[in-house]
Amino acid sequence: MAVQAIAEETRAGGETPRRVVAHFTYKGGPYLATAMFLAEGAASLLHNQAVGGDIPGGCLTPALLGDDLLNRVQRAGVEIDFSYP
Repeated sequence: MAVQAIAEETRAGGETPRRVVAHFTYKGGPYLATAMFLAEGAASLLHNQAVGGDIPGGCLTPALLGDDLLNRVQRAGVEIDFSYP
């Protein structure tokens, strides 16, 4: 499974926006990727018992799990690369 995402910032005054391209690759299919993200996200919450920014809880996104989740999914076989065209 491979996904590419492009993000572009909004800049005032007609300045040229900066862009970042992220490449995500996982050898399993989307069902396995979903299960892996759920399991690694749960493990991150269980072992760290904290999220980024000292937020106590609520409706959270995986980004709040920070580097711990990133490291866990990379150990599980995810490859993530960034480029700045």
